Amino acid sequence: MKKNILYVLLIFISIACDLTKEDKKNTVRGDIVSIPITEMETDYGKLSDFAEDIKMIPLEFSGDCILDKVEKIVMSDSCIFIMERYNQKGIYVFDHSGKYLYRVGNCGQGPDEFVDLSDFSLNEEQQLIYLYDIMRKKVLIFSFEGDFIKDIQMNYYADKFEYQDNLFYLYRESPVMGDPAYSLVIKDDKGKTINKYYPLINKSPYIHDCIFRKLDNEILFAEYMRDSVFSVRSGELTPKYFIDYKDKSMSKIDR
Repeated sequence: MKKNILYVLLIFISIACDLTKEDKKNTVRGDIVSIPITEMETDYGKLSDFAEDIKMIPLEFSGDCILDKVEKIVMSDSCIFIMERYNQKGIYVFDHSGKYLYRVGNCGQGPDEFVDLSDFSLNEEQQLIYLYDIMRKKVLIFSFEGDFIKDIQMNYYADKFEYQDNLFYLYRESPVMGDPAYSLVIKDDKGKTINKYYPLINKSPYIHDCIFRKLDNEILFAEYMRDSVFSVRSGELTPKYFIDYKDKSMSKIDR
């Protein structure tokens, strides 16, 4: 993947990754790196603080592709894949110059269609794209060219979703329905549960989502408004970063 281009601002996790390399004030507790938030400015700062290189790619719009609020962008070695938040017609595919190519998936009731698209993920090695249909609780698998291959039943209402190394990572803050009733569930490519974390409990009303940050050999996972970032690898969740707010009062947007 093109790691030298900043195309999604996951500031919380980006700061955690950068500081472990440069900020000597960080402390290590076993295998967990503690990042003192009081040593940092609480605004977003400049893009140059978070990226080695910045490239602007103007996207081509047409009658088949008019984007409003972008929900997710993933860049592969060959294409840019974009999910629009409200116009759920599928995943829009552009080349690296911004030229619109085609759309993957369709909204509908057919076996190769989704009812409600909640998230998507890429399998670079096999050139596959996974679409998650939250209403029918299943993964739809397409080739990068948009050809439907098959679906996998997951039996879980996932708001957020990621794939890596033959495992699917499913997240829903309040899993009132689905099997199992845990917030973070890990399943294999047959839909079998491999691991599960965070049983259904009464959580803070300020947590409504999570971040999956996919790297080469692991996934970084963080719930919004929490102070820990976890490494997820081979179905196991391990604490990696601890954000130490100390006595500093911070607004929700700064967190």
